[in-house]
Amino acid sequence: MKKLILATMLCLGLAAVAPAWAGTLTYELWTDYTYGNQLGDVGTDFPDGLAAPNMQWLADNAPTVSQVDVFQMDEPSLDYYAGRISGWLVPAVGGDYTFWLASDDDGRLWISSDEDPAKKVLVCYIDGWCGWGDFERFDPETLQPTGPGGGGGVGLQKATRTLVAGKPYYVELMWSDGTGGGHGRVNWEGPIGARQDITSEYLRNIPWGAIDPIPADGATEVGLGVQALSWDAAHPHGATIASYEV
Repeated sequence: MKKLILATMLCLGLAAVAPAWAGTLTYELWTDYTYGNQLGDVGTDFPDGLAAPNMQWLADNAPTVSQVDVFQMDEPSLDYYAGRISGWLVPAVGGDYTFWLASDDDGRLWISSDEDPAKKVLVCYIDGWCGWGDFERFDPETLQPTGPGGGGGVGLQKATRTLVAGKPYYVELMWSDGTGGGHGRVNWEGPIGARQDITSEYLRNIPWGAIDPIPADGATEVGLGVQALSWDAAHPHGATIASYEV
């Protein structure tokens, strides 16, 4: 717990030192995937990326880790692999956002109600495959594929969530591929405009900002005299905030 004593406090504003890789998400790549194109092989009951029985190999094999500055990855020449993109999404404008999923082959998209990964819920899934930009391959009512192109299977490709401006939300995309190359891609639409890629200005590798600051960030008229300011500089998900500006 960090503390600072000020004689007079009129307005408080805490600004974190930007973490490494601000503006990116973490991309993990597991190769030599031997289970074909089915992500966990448990269909729509798929519970969690590393929890399904035949996904245990992911936990036993170290992935190649890198950063992406758009919520997507295309591996057109790679076969028999699984990919995961995870991190935090921070909308600049609050409101209702619709998220769209496209994957080749099976894919899953989770979104948390806040910055805590433990609160993530499955919002979109594909059991089959669709093209890179084919966000309407599966009918939203029947969940069945429509029109030519793409694979069979079932899919729920879009979901709407209400987001608060400036609040970090944990997001996670996972997909697996058999042959023919693969991809995972997420778009959104809402207050920011028509459906579009989720780009770096909305992405964070860690959820940064003061944890439980006292007084609250941006507070005014907190009183004259001696004031004790406090915040937690160690984030529960492993990130450490070094300092703040007041």
